[in-house]
Amino acid sequence: MIFAEGYFLIMKLLLRGILRFALFWILFFALCRVFFLFSVMAKWKGETSSAFYSFIAGMPMDLSAAAYIGAFPLLILLFAFLRGKIPAWQRLFRIYMVVCISLISLLTVIDINLYREWGSKVDYRAFSLMMASPDAALTSSLSSPIFFSLLALIFLIFTGVFISKKIIPAMNNINYPSFPVRLSVVLAIVGLFVLAGRGGISTSPLTVSSVYYSSNQTLNHSAINTGWNFVRDVIDQKESESTAFQNMSTQKAKQICDSLFQAKDSVVPVLKNNRPNIVLIILESFTADLIEDLNGEKGVTPFFSSLVDSGLLFTNLHSTGFRTDIGFTSIMTGYPSLATKSIINIPVKSQRLPALSSSLYKNGYHTSFYYGGETDFFNLRSFVLQKNFQRLVDVRDFEKNETTSKWGVFDHVVFNRLLADLKTEQEPFFSTILTLSNHEPFEVPGQRKFPGKDRPNQFRSTAYYTDECLKNFFEAAAKESWYSNTLFVLVADHGHRLPKEENEAWEPRRSHIPLLFAGNVLKDEYKGKTMNQFAAQVDIPASLLSQLGISSNEFVWSKNLFNPEVKHFAFYSFDNGFTWMDENGAVSFDNNGRKLIYTSGNNKNSQQMETAGKAFQQKVFEQFLSY
Repeated sequence: MIFAEGYFLIMKLLLRGILRFALFWILFFALCRVFFLFSVMAKWKGETSSAFYSFIAGMPMDLSAAAYIGAFPLLILLFAFLRGKIPAWQRLFRIYMVVCISLISLLTVIDINLYREWGSKVDYRAFSLMMASPDAALTSSLSSPIFFSLLALIFLIFTGVFISKKIIPAMNNINYPSFPVRLSVVLAIVGLFVLAGRGGISTSPLTVSSVYYSSNQTLNHSAINTGWNFVRDVIDQKESESTAFQNMSTQKAKQICDSLFQAKDSVVPVLKNNRPNIVLIILESFTADLIEDLNGEKGVTPFFSSLVDSGLLFTNLHSTGFRTDIGFTSIMTGYPSLATKSIINIPVKSQRLPALSSSLYKNGYHTSFYYGGETDFFNLRSFVLQKNFQRLVDVRDFEKNETTSKWGVFDHVVFNRLLADLKTEQEPFFSTILTLSNHEPFEVPGQRKFPGKDRPNQFRSTAYYTDECLKNFFEAAAKESWYSNTLFVLVADHGHRLPKEENEAWEPRRSHIPLLFAGNVLKDEYKGKTMNQFAAQVDIPASLLSQLGISSNEFVWSKNLFNPEVKHFAFYSFDNGFTWMDENGAVSFDNNGRKLIYTSGNNKNSQQMETAGKAFQQKVFEQFLSY
């Protein structure tokens, strides 16, 4: 009887503190969720009841996060309790709480800004990118509402600290029962924490998909606890990846992928000769919504449209991801994007990839690469130097008075440098330029074409500026002797949510970008023509090399778009998911929720498209692991 009384008395005392600890974190996570929901209101407006339910759906994950946060102080407390003496640790506990509240607040603010740009929660990939290139991350963030972000951060921290002091009681001295009672209390409390940490008593532990409840993906993301998701993703990156994306047997995935690429060798020549100079222009964020000829806005890129009139335009090309590192890698190597990784950031693996520059170099081309920014960003420098670019020009090669952009050098300065160097370049040459001005924080060196400080017009203005740079470059190049025997390949590195702010990351329009072949070397019968099949950036190497009579066999994921026998499809990744497109329509699959979140076209074939996308994703990742 005495044992029972002592047991329940001490349990009541300890549980009161633990329950108040959990209550605080539930309230604080709810406050963070309110900020997130307000930041994405345009995506759920009219679904108020569903938005409110995100607090309920996210409760298990909030409790799990609270359990993990409380694990460290709880272990200290329970160990001291077993010894029969709780130390004077109140001040240390308060410091620990302030640190945790500050970190969660910072993650919340980063998450809000990241979600606005990428449509994805903050994860290991975003964090590693910021750590690898803090200057670039800071420059990108300059387009974010800095004042609001700082205000939100301060508010969350101070409010969290204030509420924690009001809710969580101080641990006073207690009367200790016998050791058996203390031991049983400790075991009971540890059991409760383990239960909360794993998300309940179900056979499977808590996962991201456990909190999904809506057909609106943004509301599903609002239910996810930001801190829990971030830590879980970091842990997942460190754990074994051997079973990642294993949706079917390796043999079946291989059979499906082999069938996708089965085609007789054939090529329709569109160039006047097979040894032209090549200038590859990779345009930062030149989404299809900027191109009138791709059902985009009028008047934003008028010179690009003028090139379309005398060029060969691919009207249904898609980026493989939504960042420059992913798009650049796919264009140069024909390697598809990975849902959770960027292979260029892992040099030991990226060095195993073939490269367009290497193939051309081995076939007598003189190669060069130009970028107005810092090439240490996403390991670009190491990649370029690995892949047989004989000349690398970046921000370090310009005078200090030329580096007036926050990113480094404005596009017109880099184009002028390219022009100057090509005057003495030995032919045939392959020169690549990666623009950067059409990137946050959307700077232009002069007056903006589109007035106002709203982000869509800032984006339109930088796109218009880059288009002007193209115009000046082509007008000057036309006077050079090498111009008549040069193929210009213009392609975007990725799409963008601006200027329309309508499409989610998993919707095909978001990844829709231009690809244009232009120049006098193009046969007359193909000038002003279009190619309308589904394609992706990975198809550029095989398509370009086929026109030069150079083998593209090592580019195993790249299709020759000038081969009338190939199957037409496009695959791209968003945040831990993929979209698959072919003549039947499009499907988007979320790997977290394990379900389709977007379908268009013939629904009868959605299962077939989903299977093809899963097989493709699985085989690409298996190859990644083998490197």
